[in-house]
Amino acid sequence: MKLTTIILVLLSGIVAIAVGWVYQSRIQHTESRAELEIPLDIDYYLSGVTYRVMSKTGNLDYDLKSPYLVHYKHEDLSRIETPLMNIYRKDQHWHIQARVAELLHQSDTFNLIDNVIFERKGKNPITMNTALLSFDIDNDIVTGQNGVQVISDNARIDADSAIFNLDKNIYSMSKTIAVYTK
Repeated sequence: MKLTTIILVLLSGIVAIAVGWVYQSRIQHTESRAELEIPLDIDYYLSGVTYRVMSKTGNLDYDLKSPYLVHYKHEDLSRIETPLMNIYRKDQHWHIQARVAELLHQSDTFNLIDNVIFERKGKNPITMNTALLSFDIDNDIVTGQNGVQVISDNARIDADSAIFNLDKNIYSMSKTIAVYTK
């Protein structure tokens, strides 16, 4: 092989590498990404959340599971994505799920929003479907608002709102239409 052919092949290889490097560096500089804007009022976020709260007697009061939670420090509230919540009481346990929830830390209140299902399983099951449900933790009161449907083994009740006092097992509803079956 002639020396000029070898030099020509090496020179062509060096030129190809240089052209590729210049082309690649221009592509990387022209690609731009929008900078991630993090609101200034978020002080923490959690993923894969399991949150358990004990009662004064040391028993499990309620638990919450969520794939994602964001805390807003100025409002002192946490926004919770697809929460699953269990409320444990001595004779009966309740289960809540929703599309989203907000925990208002100052008032110790959960607001569950959109496609809310609140149910008691086991003996005498009850299911309440609503668009907005509030759980006042300190007073043990659950309030369904903006239209409520309560279904039990022998009844279906449509109401404007419902209040469930979990401590005293007292339930009240306003402006109801009920259908009872045997």
